[in-house]
Amino acid sequence: MSSKLEAQSLNYANKTVVYLPAGYVISQLSGLGSSGVVRTTIANACSSNPAAMADFYRITFGMSAQIESKIKPAWFANIGYRRPSDQPIQSVSVVVPVGTVRLGIGYFQKFSAERLIDPIEIKTVLYPEGTGEYIKTYQHAIIDALTGMASVGYRGVLNATDRIDIGIAVRHNRLDYREVLGESEMSSSLARYYSWGFGLRYKLPIDDSHKIYLGVMFEQGTVLIGEVQFKSTPMEGFEYHVIGRAPSRLSNGLGVVLSDKFAVSCGYSSVGWKNVREDMSDQLEYYTSLEYSYHTDRQFTFGIYSTGARFNSHILPEDDLRAVYLLLGLVAKVGIIEFDLVVADSHLISGDWHKSTILKMGVGFRR
Repeated sequence: MSSKLEAQSLNYANKTVVYLPAGYVISQLSGLGSSGVVRTTIANACSSNPAAMADFYRITFGMSAQIESKIKPAWFANIGYRRPSDQPIQSVSVVVPVGTVRLGIGYFQKFSAERLIDPIEIKTVLYPEGTGEYIKTYQHAIIDALTGMASVGYRGVLNATDRIDIGIAVRHNRLDYREVLGESEMSSSLARYYSWGFGLRYKLPIDDSHKIYLGVMFEQGTVLIGEVQFKSTPMEGFEYHVIGRAPSRLSNGLGVVLSDKFAVSCGYSSVGWKNVREDMSDQLEYYTSLEYSYHTDRQFTFGIYSTGARFNSHILPEDDLRAVYLLLGLVAKVGIIEFDLVVADSHLISGDWHKSTILKMGVGFRR
C-alpha cells in the first residue's frame, strides 16, 4: 500500500479526508440497547459481532431505518460539523443457519459527516465591501458497507451445556466524498476498499433461567484511496486522490440473564484514533443496559451509552465532544415478525457538539 501512495503522490495532488468521531453511526443501537457484542437483533446482525448470529436458528431477514435530529453546528474558527442522514435505511441483514454454521449477508451505513464553513461574501471591483450575496461551501463524506458473515459453534467446551461461537465478517466499504462550493460541485470521489472483522462469544447456561454471555469483537481499520474529479469549475478534468484512514475498533461485552424477567449487559470499545490522526488519542466508549421482560415476547430496555473524542491538544474542548445517550428500547415478537424500536437522546448530559436525538426502527422475519 505504501508504494502505491508514493507513486500517486508523484502524479497527483493528494487530499486527506478528515473523519470525525461524531460522524460514526452507533451501528449496534437496537431495542436491546447497544449490546451487539453479546446479543443482537435481526436487523443489526450485519454490523454486530458475527458470532452472535448463533441465536438465529431459522432463516431470518431484517432491516432498520434511522432518523435523527441534526447536531447543532458547534462552530470553531468559523468551521462546524454535523451528521446528515442521506437515506433512511440504516441496515439490512439476512442470516441462514446450516447446522451449527451461520451464513449471513447485509448492508449498513457506517459513517456520515459534513464539514461546514461560514458563508463567503461575494466581492467585486464595483462592490469591494461585498455584494450582499454569499457562497456556501462544505465537505461531505459517507461510508457504507456491504458485509458477508460466517460463524460456527462448538458445544461442551468447559462443561456439557456451554457453547463457544467463532465468527468472521468481510466488508466491502464504499466512500462517497464531495466538496461543494455554492451551487457547483467542485469535486467528487468514490472509493471502494475491503476490511475484515472477527468475533468470539461464549455462552454458559447455568439453568433454565440464568445464563452468562461473554463476547469480544475486532474490526480492522484501513486506508482507502479515491480518485477525485472536478465538475463545473475552471479545474474541470484535473484529477487528484483522496486518502482516508478509518480506525480499528476492539469491543468487549458481558451479558447476564438474571431471571425470566431481568437481564443486564455492559461493555466497552476502544477506537484506535491514535493510529489514524496524530492529534488524537484512542477513544473509549461504554454502555450498560437493563432488560425487563413483562411478557415472553415483549422486552423493555433502559440503558446508557457514552462516547466522545480525545484530542492531544487543547484547541478543541474535550468536554464539548463528549456525549452520554440515554436509551429506551422495545423488542416485540408477533408470530414470525420481530419489531425493534429504540430512542437515544444526548441532550441531558452532553457537550455542545454532541446533542442529538436518534430514533431507530427495525423489523425482522423468521421463517
